[in-house]
Amino acid sequence: MPSNARFHPHVCDPLPRSLVKVLAVFVILAPLAAMSAPQEAATQPALEVIDSSRVHLSAVHIHERDGVLTLRGRASRLIARRGLIPGAVKVTLLDAQGQILASTIAKPMRPNHQSRFADFFVQLKESDFAAPDIAEPFAGTRVQVAAVPASR
Repeated sequence: MPSNARFHPHVCDPLPRSLVKVLAVFVILAPLAAMSAPQEAATQPALEVIDSSRVHLSAVHIHERDGVLTLRGRASRLIARRGLIPGAVKVTLLDAQGQILASTIAKPMRPNHQSRFADFFVQLKESDFAAPDIAEPFAGTRVQVAAVPASR
């Protein structure tokens, strides 16, 4: 067995300085990002997703910015097949006592005709609320997202 087969000289080369700098920045910033995430999540409203007997709602995300609550998600059939997603998606914003502050209905839209899922998008503004004189509009609220069947 030749001597160079057991030891390769490039194995012991030090890491490049640029890689070491990037790793050091990542090690410092990762814990800081993890500490700031719970504070942002505490100010967002709680989310409640309700599926119907024919439609499953998934990947529902809430984002609040400048008094506008943006909600997006994906609707798909329970039995996967092509075609329109039946019904609609009802989004309701409730306060801490369960009173309805705002409500709207969104129609899921498929990205193409062969898709087995559809995306929905809703924006609720402070002006849409039933009680517009609230100081903190989303404090203690919860968002209820429900798949509602199609009316005949």
